[in-house]
Amino acid sequence: MNHTFSHRHGFALGCLIAICSTANAQFTATVLNPPSSAGSYASAAHGAGGAAQIGFVADYTSELGAGSSRAALWNGSSSSLVDLHPTGFSWSNAFGVSGSYQVGHGLTSAGGKEHALIWNGTATSVVDLNPAGFEKSIAYSVSGSSQVGTATNGLGWSSSRAIFWQGTAASAVNLHPTGFQRSVAYGVSGGFQVGSATTADPNSVTHAILWNGSASSFVDLNPTGYTGSLARGVSGNSQVGWGVTGGKSHAMLWNGTAASYIDLNPTGFDQSYAEAVYGNTQVGFGYLTGSSAPRALLWTGSASGYIDLHSLLSSSAVAFVTSTATGISESGDIVGYGNDADGRTYAIKWAPVPEPGTMAVLGLGIAGLVRRRKHGK
Repeated sequence: MNHTFSHRHGFALGCLIAICSTANAQFTATVLNPPSSAGSYASAAHGAGGAAQIGFVADYTSELGAGSSRAALWNGSSSSLVDLHPTGFSWSNAFGVSGSYQVGHGLTSAGGKEHALIWNGTATSVVDLNPAGFEKSIAYSVSGSSQVGTATNGLGWSSSRAIFWQGTAASAVNLHPTGFQRSVAYGVSGGFQVGSATTADPNSVTHAILWNGSASSFVDLNPTGYTGSLARGVSGNSQVGWGVTGGKSHAMLWNGTAASYIDLNPTGFDQSYAEAVYGNTQVGFGYLTGSSAPRALLWTGSASGYIDLHSLLSSSAVAFVTSTATGISESGDIVGYGNDADGRTYAIKWAPVPEPGTMAVLGLGIAGLVRRRKHGK
């Protein structure tokens, strides 16, 4: 008997899990700031994948000095912290995680240059991705064996080039599109990469860009009527970021073309930004009209379909005055960071808690799949 789920059955189960993780879910918030009996820690989470969260921690009273950071990996709790900071670097930070891999960058102790880095779960596993011919680089996202980011030569970040890697410095592909003066790749999913490119004309307008593995494959996602845009995340056929209209930034969702855009800015918010996407869920942050304090937000494909994640922090031991959502995993975990009234930064994870009725639906779905397996269907 074949005990392997078919693609059809696996898809049905995946849909049930996705439903539990988004629209019908409540969330619990966990502060990931590392526990310490001495020292004063700050932290932020930038990405999530599977059960893992990544970002940085900094001890402002340690020998590192004020503001120095160390790339960090968590598995759901503050006590699960893994220090990814590699030997030979003055500081480090991590931005993306997929499977067992994490990406980010660090400042070399010798020469003081930022280099893109990839890890496989430990500080000693680090690989320097800085491409030949470039002085500095940053890796922002990873998906399977692919990584994306940006690199620049001695002219500085104003001449940066979007870069696509496959695990080594030598594998770097320059994604920079013709006709633009600088570019950055922020997200990758399967064969697609997203980011931004700035026009070479005197106005220097930034446009959201979608690639499919090469510089010539680029698609300009900037919508008609918007004076600029930027793409931060991609999942399957969906891309997220923001567009500028009337001098205000609005969170944006695309489906592969400029004309496909959906403006996600909710009623009552002056500005908003989408940072990451998985399936039919988008996360980011927004500013209530008249407020300068960002609030973490979750959307499900429309401006009206949003959840104010900041409001779920009210029961936390930390009195948060700001929050930002930066990443979402395939299991529905959302990560980001928030600040208290003193400006201290704390890494945060929001975990979905399905409602009882949704769990019942999930149970019935799994039971149905099991019955089909028993009958060989």
